[in-house]
Amino acid sequence: MRSSKVLAAVLSLTLAAGAAMPINSYVPSVALTASAEESSTVETDELVFEIFADHAEVIRVNDEKITKCTVPAAVNKLPVTRIAQNAFFFSPDLQEVTLPASVTAIGDQAFSWCTKLKSIKVDAASKDFTEVDGILFSKSKDTLVSYPAGKEGKSYTVPDSVKKLASFAFMRSQNLEAVTVPESVTYIGQEAFCTNIKLRSVTILNPDCEFEITSFICNGMDENFISHYYGTVTGYEGSTTELMAAENNYEFIGIPNPYTTTTTTTMTTTTTTTTTTATAAASTTGKTTASTAPSASTTGKTTASTTATGTPVTTTTTAPAAQYKLGDVNSDGKINASDATAVLQYYARTATGKDGGLNKEQQTAADVNKDGKINSVDATIILSYYAYCGTEKDKAMPFEEYLKAAK
Repeated sequence: MRSSKVLAAVLSLTLAAGAAMPINSYVPSVALTASAEESSTVETDELVFEIFADHAEVIRVNDEKITKCTVPAAVNKLPVTRIAQNAFFFSPDLQEVTLPASVTAIGDQAFSWCTKLKSIKVDAASKDFTEVDGILFSKSKDTLVSYPAGKEGKSYTVPDSVKKLASFAFMRSQNLEAVTVPESVTYIGQEAFCTNIKLRSVTILNPDCEFEITSFICNGMDENFISHYYGTVTGYEGSTTELMAAENNYEFIGIPNPYTTTTTTTMTTTTTTTTTTATAAASTTGKTTASTAPSASTTGKTTASTTATGTPVTTTTTAPAAQYKLGDVNSDGKINASDATAVLQYYARTATGKDGGLNKEQQTAADVNKDGKINSVDATIILSYYAYCGTEKDKAMPFEEYLKAAK
C-alpha cells in the first residue's frame, strides 16, 4: 500500500475525531481514499492507474517521452476520478494534458516540474474543473489550481474571480517575469511561486491576504540548496504582504493606502509683469525724427512712434507641459516601479468610485497595452519592463520595442 494511503488513513481518523480542516485545504486536491480499500494497478502505454472497487486514479506517467496525454474517462470500466499527487511530476517533454469530466480531484504538484507543459485542457462537461487559456481552475473559477510551467507569456494578472491560489500554483514557471494578484485573492497556498527562474515582480493587491507559509517566492537556490528571490514584492503599506516581505528579506515596494492618501496633480502658470518707461527724444537734422525706447534707427525717412510713459506691459509665460510618454506616468524620464504604483493607485481609486488622480495625458501613458482600460495588467507590464531593464541594464530595448517583443 502506498505511503499516501497511510497518510490518508491518519487524516481520516483526524477528521472523524472532529478536528477542523486546515485553512489551506482545497477539497478537490485532498479527496481521500479509505486505507482499508484494496487496490491494484493497471498500465497503459502512457499512464499507470491505481484501481479500486468503484474508481481509478492516475498515479504516474508510464512514458517519459510523452508530449501529449489524454486521460481516459474510464479504465477497466471504472471511472477515472482522481489525478494523484505528483502524477505527472517531472515529465520533461509533456506539452499538453486533457482531463475528462470524470476527474473530481487533483493532488498537489500533479503537474509540477513539467517545464514544457503549455496547456491543461478540461472536458467542458466537468463539474469540478475548467480551464481558461490552458490554465487550470476550479469550476467556479474561484481557485487557480495550476498555471502550466511552459506556458508562454512574460506577465500574468490573476482574474478577479479568483479567491485562492492553490499550493504550487505557479511552480517552476519558465517564462513569467511578473504576476499581479488582485484584491479578490484572500489566500495564497504553499510555495505558490516556487522556483520561477525568471520571476522578478509579484504584486499582491489584497492588504489582508493570508499566506499558508511566509516563504513562498523564489527564483533559484544557492549551492547550499537555500532558496532565494531576486526581485520585488509590491503591496499596500502596512499590509500582510509587507510583513511577509520583511520576514523573508524580499525587496518591498509600498503602495500608499488609497483610502487615506489623496494625490492632486496641478499645472502651474507663471505670470510676469514688466513696466517699461519710454522717453520721447527729438532731433533736428533737416528732418524730423521721433525716437522711442527701445530706440529705432531711421535713415533718410521721417518716422513717427507713439510713446507711452509709465505704461505697464504684461507678459504671460506658461511652464512647458510635462511630456508623458507611454509607460512614464509621472514624466520623470524613467519607466519603473513608481509608474506602476501610480497605475495601481489609479486602479484602486477608480474601482471604489473615486477620482483616479491622473490627468488625460497621464491616463494615455498609463494604458500601456492600449486596451482602453487602466488596471493591474498595465502595472504588471510596467513592472515586467522594470525588471527586464534591471537585468539587461545598458542593453535594454526601448519600452515600445519591449511591448512588441512581448506580444
